[in-house]
Amino acid sequence: MSDLQRHKAQISRLTDALVRSSQKSKLRDELLSETQRKLRAAQEAAKVEGDKAEERTRSLEEAEKLLAKRSEQCRQLYELIGVLEGRLAEQTETAANAPSTPRAGGGQTSVHAAALENKIQRL
Repeated sequence: MSDLQRHKAQISRLTDALVRSSQKSKLRDELLSETQRKLRAAQEAAKVEGDKAEERTRSLEEAEKLLAKRSEQCRQLYELIGVLEGRLAEQTETAANAPSTPRAGGGQTSVHAAALENKIQRL
């Protein structure tokens, strides 16, 4: 085999190797590009989910505040009902023990009723 033929064979092998290497490089670039695209999509999806989670957390905190407010209002109403029941019991007892003549100071009851009604409306 002459030197020329050996050089041609070597050039042919090197050319084939270069083509294969180029094809592998192109495939790697395509895989890298696809992987980067998938990564960006995953990051965007994670951001959207994170934003949704933050919104749900804020909504939950607002609901907890509202629940605490409503619980306090219920506690105040139960307290008010207890006071009203006590006063009703006192009035019933007083009415049962009192003579049938109207008693003085009867206007106080309407003042108390108006004050209680005002307090109920504020709740």
